[in-house]
Amino acid sequence: DYKVTGVQTCALPISILLMKEEHPDWGQDRIAAVMLRAQGFSASATAIGRVLEESGYVAAPDISKPHGQEPKHFERARANQLWQTDLFTFVLKRENRRVHLVGFLDDHSRFMVGYGLHATASGALVRETMLAAVANFGAPEEVLTDNGTQYVTWRGKSEFTKMLEQRGIKQIVATPRHPETLGKVERFWGTLWRECVETAVFRGLDDARVLLLGERGALAGGAARHDARHLARGRSEEHTSELQSPCNLVCRLLL
Repeated sequence: DYKVTGVQTCALPISILLMKEEHPDWGQDRIAAVMLRAQGFSASATAIGRVLEESGYVAAPDISKPHGQEPKHFERARANQLWQTDLFTFVLKRENRRVHLVGFLDDHSRFMVGYGLHATASGALVRETMLAAVANFGAPEEVLTDNGTQYVTWRGKSEFTKMLEQRGIKQIVATPRHPETLGKVERFWGTLWRECVETAVFRGLDDARVLLLGERGALAGGAARHDARHLARGRSEEHTSELQSPCNLVCRLLL
């Protein structure tokens, strides 16, 4: 099951055990995917499972739990048909200051078309990030949001809704208390937290922007531009190699 030769064959079990020791919560599938992308080792998840088992790692048995209706999976057929948007917040440890990430993720390619890191979660900053994404990638046909005050209002129409209508974009609002509807962008936030933000100690907001959004800051600050044809190849090496900020590198591991 190991598709390597020579010295690499000897190093592979050691690499597996070192990675498991560093990330005890990772399973054999996750280790196989990360080793292939990060180290160039190609080994099946089954082979990795054998190495772990021989070294004393025992997989915890799955405990059946009652659950409700299975979530419905969906994916648009092409890029720019649907964007998902959500906000994620964390605390800058040195300053004990809460900051807010807003992201727009293409449902087909899973590519982060727009993102920004701000001191507040204001609707104006969310709209600014959306417009920057449209300027870089073109307008989507639909945008999927939650019921946050940045996106909807209980009386009349929100500024976000008005902005979309002016551009002929349809807004889809997720059902309250159903986070799985925005599952793709929620999963991205989870991966970003585990792989980067949870252990990072930023000097301040500007430092966090540089490290998370790339050397040139947020999309509005001049990140590389791509048209919808590039976006359609969002899962390919050709596309993702052009944006190498930690944010997008984490997104590649997510895929």
